[in-house]
Amino acid sequence: MTFEEVVDQAAAMLQRRGRVAYGLLKRQFNLDDDALQDLKEELIYGQQLAADEDSLVMVWTGAAGPASTQSLSTPASGSQPPADRIMPARAQPRPPDAERRQLTVMFCDLVDSTPLSEQLDPEELRDVVQAYQHTCAEVVQRFEGHIAQLLGDALLVYFGWPQAHEDDAQRAVRTGLGMLQAVQTLNARLQEEKGIHLAIRVGLHTGLVVVGEMGDGGYQEQLALGETPNIASRVQGIAAPDTVTISGVTHRLIKGYFTCQALGEQTLKGVAQLVPVYRVLGVSGAQSRFDIATSAELTPLVGREQKIGILRNRWARSKDGVGQALLLSGEAGIGKSRLVQVLKDHAAEEPHILLECRSSPYYQNTALFPVRELLKQILQRQPEDSPETVLEELERLLRQHRLSLEETVPLLAGLLNLPVSKDRYPPLPLTPQRQRQKTLETIVAIVFGLSEHRPVLFILEDLHWIDPTTVELLDLLIAGVPTAAMMLVLTCRPGFEPTWGLHTCLTSIALGRLPRLQTETMVKRVIGRRTLPTEVMQHLVQKTDGVPLYVEEMTKAILESGVLQKDDRHYTLTGSLASLGVPTTLKDSLMARLDRLSTAKSVAQHAAVIGRHFTYALLQAVSELDDATLQRELGRLVGAGLLYQQGLPPLATYTFKHSLIQEIGYQSLLRRVRRQYHQRIARALRDRFPETVETQPELIAYHLTEAGLGQNAVEYWIAAAQRVLPQAAWQEASSFIERGLAACSEQAETPQALAHNVDLYRLKYIAQYPLGNTRSLIATLEKSERFALKLGDSIRLSKVLSSQTYLLASNGEVDAAIAVGQRNVELISPDDDLQEHIGAKCMLVRALYAAGRYTAAIRHINEAMEVCGEDTERGKRADSLLDQTLSARVWLVLLHAERGEFEKGLRQGHEALQRAQGVQGGDHERIWVRSAIGRLSVVRGDFEAAIQTLDPVVLVSERDFPVYFPRVVSSLGIAYAASGTIEKGLRLLHRAEEKARSMSFRFGYALVLAQLAEVLLMANNIGEAHTQAMQALAIAQEVGERGNAGWAAYTIGNVAARDGRHEDAASSYHRSLEIAESLEMAPLRTRCLDSLRRLAR
Repeated sequence: MTFEEVVDQAAAMLQRRGRVAYGLLKRQFNLDDDALQDLKEELIYGQQLAADEDSLVMVWTGAAGPASTQSLSTPASGSQPPADRIMPARAQPRPPDAERRQLTVMFCDLVDSTPLSEQLDPEELRDVVQAYQHTCAEVVQRFEGHIAQLLGDALLVYFGWPQAHEDDAQRAVRTGLGMLQAVQTLNARLQEEKGIHLAIRVGLHTGLVVVGEMGDGGYQEQLALGETPNIASRVQGIAAPDTVTISGVTHRLIKGYFTCQALGEQTLKGVAQLVPVYRVLGVSGAQSRFDIATSAELTPLVGREQKIGILRNRWARSKDGVGQALLLSGEAGIGKSRLVQVLKDHAAEEPHILLECRSSPYYQNTALFPVRELLKQILQRQPEDSPETVLEELERLLRQHRLSLEETVPLLAGLLNLPVSKDRYPPLPLTPQRQRQKTLETIVAIVFGLSEHRPVLFILEDLHWIDPTTVELLDLLIAGVPTAAMMLVLTCRPGFEPTWGLHTCLTSIALGRLPRLQTETMVKRVIGRRTLPTEVMQHLVQKTDGVPLYVEEMTKAILESGVLQKDDRHYTLTGSLASLGVPTTLKDSLMARLDRLSTAKSVAQHAAVIGRHFTYALLQAVSELDDATLQRELGRLVGAGLLYQQGLPPLATYTFKHSLIQEIGYQSLLRRVRRQYHQRIARALRDRFPETVETQPELIAYHLTEAGLGQNAVEYWIAAAQRVLPQAAWQEASSFIERGLAACSEQAETPQALAHNVDLYRLKYIAQYPLGNTRSLIATLEKSERFALKLGDSIRLSKVLSSQTYLLASNGEVDAAIAVGQRNVELISPDDDLQEHIGAKCMLVRALYAAGRYTAAIRHINEAMEVCGEDTERGKRADSLLDQTLSARVWLVLLHAERGEFEKGLRQGHEALQRAQGVQGGDHERIWVRSAIGRLSVVRGDFEAAIQTLDPVVLVSERDFPVYFPRVVSSLGIAYAASGTIEKGLRLLHRAEEKARSMSFRFGYALVLAQLAEVLLMANNIGEAHTQAMQALAIAQEVGERGNAGWAAYTIGNVAARDGRHEDAASSYHRSLEIAESLEMAPLRTRCLDSLRRLAR
């Protein structure tokens, strides 16, 4: 524990108690005299929260005093504290503004208070109500709730504000049960003194609220607003007297820790939906998630094999009498208890004694609290056991270990709250220090005595909440464990500092986060046999940061969110991942980490608005803090383990250690405050960090959008998409484009807005086309065309028409593609825009190529190249994925290949490839060029050249440019098969066909099928070859690809010839020959003539 954490905890303790002796502070926090003096100076002079009294006691002065601990046995004569004294003081300064956060809200109300007011004098009624309020307030304080209002005979209590805890829902339920018990105790006195009996109802609900200062003038209070308090009130209203009733949301958070009775879905006044309601019957005895879960429900264990091996090794040595101690450390949710469970399961295979206990956040100041639970476990104490029965078991245990009853029963009976007759066991004449030491020695003797009979596995978890006396006990156990058949397993979170020194028997294991692959494995084990969409898996990996608890809860939350639909094998994303927030099960624990930061919390929240990664320079530019203060608070965040830091200010960069911490910090801010801060960040980026805006335009676009200035963000979203498209970052580009379109939808139809819409819809087409989403993009380009026509911008319209030409040909609408392409060529001249003119020509050429009009296509390409002349830079188009002059050369490669002009084609191909090599990050260009050269090599019959050309781009085309994958792999497959590797060629062609079919990609699909049929024929699969060849011909004829129809007819002839159907073969060859001669396809013509000659022999 750092000294700063000691200060915070000491302040909270002082606030609760009102007065604390310095001796208690020294003992509680293990302080020496110098540290105690520093603590006094910080609380008294630094924070001005306390005052010194006679150098013996520190007195709280920082806020309204804590609830009195005055006994309710005092006369009800007005001596009890007034209502304002019952209200618990805050551990943190009152927040300056409101916050959005998750609370568990409690309403507690007296039953039948009206008849009570008729029965009692008003003064007596006041005394009774104050006694009831005081009784309940003491329980609230014990579990660190916050009494927001005393509403006559009702209490409104918040759990999760102003200080969140990771178990606020549990604390609320424990408080409710404690209230019932405390009121029953109060009733004993009230029945005797006034002849009355009180009953209460308690209702709880958990949900989102906005909590902050309300009121005006002379009266202000901190209240939570939203539906959560209303539902809590309504749940309380339907509760039976002397019961605690909770909503379904709260039940989900406490399920297993308490026994509950389902009351079904209830109609609550003012609440539209039916609300599941439960009655809490009592605590279940479970103290951790692992006490609750069955073996099938345990968190999947991934990536801890080495650590498991160490645990098993240490247990084996312990069983042999060489005792071991092991300290497992790691942040919350990292899997410490899960590893302990694995060790318990392993040890269960052989006889041993299991001793298991844990520290509790509710009892950090209760000496030996874990040991009390341990003794109950050793004695096998049951709830129904009488004190006499427990005492007899204790005596039996002590005799078994040869311990003096007279010297030990008084020590342990006190720990177990057992009444002991002074006549039977007189009090021991020992000083408090000696009595404590004797108690520890007795416990140690019992534990080591047990190890003499069987190996002992002693587990003590959550040392970060341990009391100082139990730490002393651990010192004794670790010192003695090497000579015992015992393994001592301890767990803690970062910040716990062991008091024991180095021991050869002690092993420390720090658990780290899971790497990406192991995180994915864990997600798969949580979801079962179905697969998740890639973007969902990426979202989970990014958000959970390899923390197993986060992985489990986030995965379950997504499965339950309704954004996924499932079939037998897969999940499909049908909603927006952006709509998913932090799971309810994690909000309290994450918010608790922020609340513990005091003044540094606001810095964390403001940094969270910038993003998970931020620079000191940017935060300083928008912060209202001076450099010294800002650096100090950032240092606290780094020290608390919330931030990673690289470098030193002002050049430092920071990263939130957990994505979810950043998200919860951001979500806790009011929307109004977020917008204001986003606007300040955007202004700072624009004015002071122009280089960041240039290299990361999406950053300023995001902040402008979140500031409500979407109209100013559109140009930056467009720039962001254009920046990543050349990198084949299709998903990222699509995301930026959608954000831009959303911002455009909020604009008036100005010329600028029309231009933005044209550009964004066309960019959307560019980003999604390489993924094969061709059918869905027709409507996208139609929208872009409508906006371009409204705008009257011929340049933008030409870009859209070029895209439409390309898309129509891809979808097999060749004639329509040619018509649009010709319209575009006529629309835009070289004088209007040279780049657009060349682009229009290339798109028309693509459609003409598909139709087999090779001569016309070559004419258009030559015209475009002639306009460019030697200045090839003039052929570049700024917003195109491809250099247009390079694209023109590639089309010449393909056209010359079909006409048999191989040397011409290769010259153009080599020039294009050289040009592609000069493009930074030019994978797109290189794949495009190589696919064309590979096709030419196949048509020429140079299969070795085809393999050398195409092999290097298979993986990158499959990963980043799937639209090119079928044409690359189909040419490569036939090259391998023709070279003798038929099986490999067939595998490649099947992959090509499957990919083309999955993308509904019609352009060139007939050729893929024809090549597949050729290789099937090589593999002697005549029947399947015939089927594929016939399908190829049908598709080619349907879409108007005459050249590919010629190749398909030729393949049908080959199949028939192999099958001995010579007449059918000749007919198909003649049909193919007719196409080849009409289209001037010399290679195909030669093949047909050669085949006909072979038939004639």
